[in-house]
Amino acid sequence: MTRSAAGKSRLYSRVLCGSTQKTEGVYQVVAVLQLLGRYIENVYWPWFQQTILTDI
Repeated sequence: MTRSAAGKSRLYSRVLCGSTQKTEGVYQVVAVLQLLGRYIENVYWPWFQQTILTDI
């Protein structure tokens, strides 16, 4: 659980992203990693550069 500066709470929970027990699960893991990579490139990294690295 996290709380924003405005006092709004956010609850996170675990999500199964695949398994290495079967081929289908491995493909699910790879797909999730690809989605995470796209998010990092398109959302997180620009925010990080603008918000964190410009203040150094």
